[in-house]
Amino acid sequence: MASISSSSSSSSSSIWRVPEPIKAVFDTFPLKTYSANKKSDLTLFPQNTTNKFELIKKDQDQSQFSSQGNFQLGVYNVSKYVKDPNVLIPTDPICLSTLLIINLRNGLLLPKVKFPEGDNGNIKNNNFITILSYHASYDGELPLLIEDNSGKNLQKSIKSTSLINDLNLTRCTDNKEFFKCQVVDSILYDCWVITVLYELSDLQKLKIYTDLLNDKENSMVLDTLTLNDLLASTLITRFSFNIRNENLASYWSNNNLIKNLVYRRSLLAKIEMEKNSIFRKTLEILEIFEQELAKSNFFLEENNKELPSILDCKIAGLVYCILQWCEGSKLYAMINTLPNLKSHCYRCIDKCI
Repeated sequence: MASISSSSSSSSSSIWRVPEPIKAVFDTFPLKTYSANKKSDLTLFPQNTTNKFELIKKDQDQSQFSSQGNFQLGVYNVSKYVKDPNVLIPTDPICLSTLLIINLRNGLLLPKVKFPEGDNGNIKNNNFITILSYHASYDGELPLLIEDNSGKNLQKSIKSTSLINDLNLTRCTDNKEFFKCQVVDSILYDCWVITVLYELSDLQKLKIYTDLLNDKENSMVLDTLTLNDLLASTLITRFSFNIRNENLASYWSNNNLIKNLVYRRSLLAKIEMEKNSIFRKTLEILEIFEQELAKSNFFLEENNKELPSILDCKIAGLVYCILQWCEGSKLYAMINTLPNLKSHCYRCIDKCI
């Protein structure tokens, strides 16, 4: 019995013995124990200031800026304004139009590379835009707005792209403006999406929707599959593009899974029909807007103060990004023949400088 007990004991201990090869690995790369994170309020936004760009009040020193109601707007990337290289502009049309609407409503300036008081690294308030990855948003869509409502029960509120847009639409002056805004968010946005997907180079896509080319510390190489995934996550579902254009959305969402050549050819034929329909409708709408702008500086001059409306900001954001990023495309050629729309977009942006 003693021998049986001894044998049982030795086999039991061998079960828990760490094999020598594995033990050697742990001895070479020992486990590290990390202390608990003492910060209870983690934010989606990075705490370094290299990707933050401050927004200050018009005609008011930034030291006088109220600490109440601060906000942070997350965007994909920024670039220098073509008319003033010291001014920074979001690279995506939805991000740009959202920033214009917020700035006009709050009397804020567009961010600058450097302010007269010093560079943007010395942030004195919490009102700024910051460059984010699309992963920062639960649905992969930007812009993302975080508002700090000091003194209220709800300290912080996070608004998604769709919620921001819904709130902006509620501020339309009448049903006519509301309808036109929806046209911009559907047909014109659809044309932007197919232009980005089919006519822009990978380099241009990266410049618009990532900051990877400027990120020297965390640089990475995006292969075609990763880039397509980024664009599908960012563009296909935003503003319900996938519902209006099922074939285009299906192709870009499942491109790598479509192996059946017969089905693939059939789908591509349907996609061409969808694209042609979008371009045709886009041209018709742009020509209508061009004619309206021949009569006034803005579509709806709010409170007779010569200020851009929600509709103005939406159209200006789209037109500017087309002129900035889509040279050589079909959509760029359309805009280039419409001088009123071109001058209108700069007029709207200049109201925030």
